[in-house]
Amino acid sequence: RNFFQKPFRVPAKPIIAVSKSITFSRHPVYDCARPFALLFLAGLVCHSASAQSSPPTGAAKPAPSATATTNAAAPGAVNAPASPAAIRPASANSPQGDADTQKRFAAMSEDLKQRIAYASNKVMIPLVQAESKLYNRFTYFEKPERLDPTTFGSKGEVAAWKDSLKELRGNEELVEKLYANVSDDFENALIAQRISGQLATSIKKQVVNTIPWDVVQKKEKLVSEFIENHGKLLNFYETNWGTWKASGRAGVPAFENAKLADTYQQLRDKITVSGQQIVQLYAKLRE
Repeated sequence: RNFFQKPFRVPAKPIIAVSKSITFSRHPVYDCARPFALLFLAGLVCHSASAQSSPPTGAAKPAPSATATTNAAAPGAVNAPASPAAIRPASANSPQGDADTQKRFAAMSEDLKQRIAYASNKVMIPLVQAESKLYNRFTYFEKPERLDPTTFGSKGEVAAWKDSLKELRGNEELVEKLYANVSDDFENALIAQRISGQLATSIKKQVVNTIPWDVVQKKEKLVSEFIENHGKLLNFYETNWGTWKASGRAGVPAFENAKLADTYQQLRDKITVSGQQIVQLYAKLRE
């Protein structure tokens, strides 16, 4: 399943109170709960696997792995049983013992699920927030006014937009860094929640593989091109200040110099096309 899909319902009381949607300007892309839905699923899968591996009623129950839980609980997490031995029924054939064992198994699974959720929040919340900042700033540069030099009142205004473009570049670099490190960061966050290395690696692989990397990589390339061409356009405005005039058509300046007009049009076309493609790729992340 796509990492940014909304295939599962998040519990009514999420581990971290982040249920508010993050909207990228006029294009709602991420619901902040979506990335964590899959992490809750991972906990449910562990629960299901534990239940399926349990022997039938009346058979002896193996003690759960010590790697699944520890005596100390994570901050805010549900307390785990004191020890694996504590969940064994007094008699393997005792109905009461069997029921108690299943209850304790369920409690351990819930604890594991919560610790996975804590780890996911540690890594995914900064990523979603960074994507939000990137997209919001991108939409300011996507506006038609940025491609019309007649809307700039002075060279100082152009310089201010160049500073803003640097911030957009910084936003993109942060997003790229978070995506590049998401695998290691997520595994480390799981280990910090006292989930064993082997189990942490398995969960990490399942989750990281759901990220649509082809879309992410295309988006990174296009955003980089968008920023580069916008920088060239702002430099063009500064260097050739006053060589244009209003043409009478909204958003279409007139140049007396044909070469300048051609340079301007080429940059404008590149920015327009890449901007449209970026919007489409963000929409794909939501599919």
